[in-house]
Amino acid sequence: MLRFSEYYTDKDIMSLRVGAPIGHAYAPIINPANLRIEGWFATETRNKEEMVLPATEIREIVARGFIVNDHDAITHPEDLVRMENLLHMRFEVIGKTVKTDQKHRLGKVVNYTVNDQNMLIQKLYVSRGAVRGLTKQDLVVDRNQIVEINNKAIIVRDTSVRVGAGSPAAAAA
Repeated sequence: MLRFSEYYTDKDIMSLRVGAPIGHAYAPIINPANLRIEGWFATETRNKEEMVLPATEIREIVARGFIVNDHDAITHPEDLVRMENLLHMRFEVIGKTVKTDQKHRLGKVVNYTVNDQNMLIQKLYVSRGAVRGLTKQDLVVDRNQIVEINNKAIIVRDTSVRVGAGSPAAAAA
């Protein structure tokens, strides 16, 4: 099932062993190489330092929060060597500029949907801005259209078809 980004932020972390909340996950950790949510920045209820809840530790995601086995699911960032670069990168999808491979600016990402089976970001919702927004609706970009993701922008395949004067389609008109 696809769910909007808000569903995956500001959630309690609940332990099956304790039967109560043991922490709070507040922001997803997104891998820009594949747009997968690898975990969440989190805090424990007894300790307010920044920790990490890896996605692999989650048994189930419910409306109230993330269900894990026990307290050990919440990990110190130093212990996650494979995630070290992602943790320092703090990649954010919302607010990223979206451009076509032909260098046309489409707008900025205002939301996204996540497939809850594999934690992949499936669709990006792009706002075209205040002036363009008066005449055109927001765009929806599927992950299959993404060509490149860098620090400044998300580059998507230009899908506009331009018909030239000498083309068969122009002659038929």
